[in-house]
Amino acid sequence: MTELKKVLVWEVLSIFGGGQYVSLQAAEALRYSGEFAPEFILPGEGPYTDAVREKGFPVHILPLSTYSLGAKGPRDMLRFVRDAARSFFRFRAIRKQVKPHALYVGGPRALIFGALWGQLSRLPVVWHLHHLFTDNRTLWALRQVGRQGVRPRPLRWP
Repeated sequence: MTELKKVLVWEVLSIFGGGQYVSLQAAEALRYSGEFAPEFILPGEGPYTDAVREKGFPVHILPLSTYSLGAKGPRDMLRFVRDAARSFFRFRAIRKQVKPHALYVGGPRALIFGALWGQLSRLPVVWHLHHLFTDNRTLWALRQVGRQGVRPRPLRWP
């Protein structure tokens, strides 16, 4: 029997929102294909975390700060720098434990981290974008990271 490819699904909320429903459905579809074994990275305990576990998916906790909605201020930038260092070390530990084949990132707080850590780990990263970014700092950061080795590839769903 072929070993299943592991996909880390990185979500940024431990409560339900539209993106969380989509990530859970995507993970279920990947598992249903018989080729993939999704595992989740979540920011903490909550109703979404409980639901992910009830569906039988392993969960790894990687806390992230809460940022301002809309335009980001100096405090958000400081939180971002702190999160970058903390998430790097925690992601590295998770990566060593799981040995994933790909990373699926479903929320804006993890998009940049996911791209950076995916690139450093040589993991393909799927950005699931379903947000409207209106502030210039966030747009600039996403554009810079998005230019780093992005190669669009079609996804094959079951």
